[in-house]
Amino acid sequence: MKKLLMPLLFTLCFTSISVAQDQPAKRTEEYCDAFMWEKTFGKQFYMSVDFGNAQQKRGEKLLDASGNPLEFISPIDALNYMNRQGWELVHVYVVREEKTDFRHYVMKRKVSVQE
Repeated sequence: MKKLLMPLLFTLCFTSISVAQDQPAKRTEEYCDAFMWEKTFGKQFYMSVDFGNAQQKRGEKLLDASGNPLEFISPIDALNYMNRQGWELVHVYVVREEKTDFRHYVMKRKVSVQE
């Protein structure tokens, strides 16, 4: 009986491990950290967005289709721009660096699931 039970338990153990290795879950959302700062002498705001890319430099300004930095008249103007791009606001926090307040907006948007 022991000779039959041991191979059966061994097989059952490996079967349960192999079943547990399913395909990774597909992403349904993506996140970004949009942060903005006020122009030194003026009323314009600049925005930089961290999408989690290794190629992106920290503090790189958000650009329009022509390659020019986008300027916003207020933080709400920038948030409305991001909303038009499909982003939804999740959380806000402020970081002060060298006498400059950087407003960080954690945002998310739905990702279309591709089969």
